[in-house]
Amino acid sequence: MKKTFVPLLAFLLTGLFCSAKPVFQKVSASDQNVRIFEKYELTLDMTARYTNPFDFDQVNLKGTFQSPSGKMFTVDGFYYADFTHSCNPSTFDEGIKDEGTHHWKIRFTPFEAGPWKVIISCVDADGTTTYPEELSFNCIPVAHAKGFIRKANNMYLKYDNGDFYFPVNMNAGWCDA
Repeated sequence: MKKTFVPLLAFLLTGLFCSAKPVFQKVSASDQNVRIFEKYELTLDMTARYTNPFDFDQVNLKGTFQSPSGKMFTVDGFYYADFTHSCNPSTFDEGIKDEGTHHWKIRFTPFEAGPWKVIISCVDADGTTTYPEELSFNCIPVAHAKGFIRKANNMYLKYDNGDFYFPVNMNAGWCDA
């Protein structure tokens, strides 16, 4: 019994101490200055243990944003794959081609002017890793920023600044000539 117990214990302890938490290889920001109500995007190259990158129970990337007034907002990251869309109107054939570039991304829209701070963390089966550097960017005010679209009452929509919003757009749900 002792001969099999010691190697088994050593194997289990090796697995316990050699497990690799998520590792951030590269983090890059879309810009250091972002206008209010526009997109701030982080692109991350990281290694983590998962079989399905879309399953939050296997791998969970988060960005925690601190506003200039000190409020905290947590945003989920997501797995991103570059692709091209093709459409042949004469045969109505369309397709999506994976371009092979896969990254992790975190997107956020700042709604308060001033300096923002960002902390990135990722959880997988082996543990939690926090990016060692606190990131930051500056949100620049814009005179005529309308803001987000919200419900005005039970029948209408409006922007944060109070302007009426009437959604009109084309329907492009499939390949068309």
